[in-house]
Amino acid sequence: MKGNNKNALLKFKNSQGPLSDIVLNPEHGGPILCLDANQENIITGSTDHGLRVYNTQSGKQIKELFSKNYGHTEWVTCVKILKNKKVISGGMDSNICMWEPTGVNCKYITENTGSLSKIIVNDSEKILMNGSYDSAIRLFDLSNLNCISTLSGAHKGPVSEIEWKNSLCVSGSKDGSIAIWDLNQEKCIKNSKVHGGLIKNIKFFNGNENQNHDSNLIISGGSNDGMINCIDMRTNSAVFSKQV
Repeated sequence: MKGNNKNALLKFKNSQGPLSDIVLNPEHGGPILCLDANQENIITGSTDHGLRVYNTQSGKQIKELFSKNYGHTEWVTCVKILKNKKVISGGMDSNICMWEPTGVNCKYITENTGSLSKIIVNDSEKILMNGSYDSAIRLFDLSNLNCISTLSGAHKGPVSEIEWKNSLCVSGSKDGSIAIWDLNQEKCIKNSKVHGGLIKNIKFFNGNENQNHDSNLIISGGSNDGMINCIDMRTNSAVFSKQV
């Protein structure tokens, strides 16, 4: 494969590893920043402002989610395929697009005032959560695209990562801080600076699969400091830290 713009999908079967490379064609006009996939399609978002929908079996493009009247005006940074085959994308233009399964048209969510860093939907796919470079987290009702909650005030820098579990949300920022939010009360309940810069990844640690109770631990990864931290939500302090 040639160049950085050559798009390829590695097909996996259980734990056997990659079976073959399938070129996704045509390729984007710039680097791919995000992707999502299901059994039928792969959707990629790029610095060329567009999203492309490819068939998982053939690698051929089905359509491009971009037109003169619809789509993003900046880099596409996150994308999610819903069970009803609608597609949600977020970009550096601060917009969220809800794409219809057929055609090339979308509805816009415009409440954010900064680049989108991540989008998540709950298990029922009725609520959307996003993290933004305006230092806020917002929740939207997907039935009408109305904003139902805004969480802000805990971070001084852009929200770079979010994770959602039941009534709790944990967010990480470019300023190195982590905030734990109670979604029912719509407020930050814990906040601490645990990294020396951008937080790239956050996960709720579920512990042993055989355990019947939830873990109180959060794992975070720092992009600038190269640190992995394991934080106890009860004490808001690290119980394990390691530079990798």
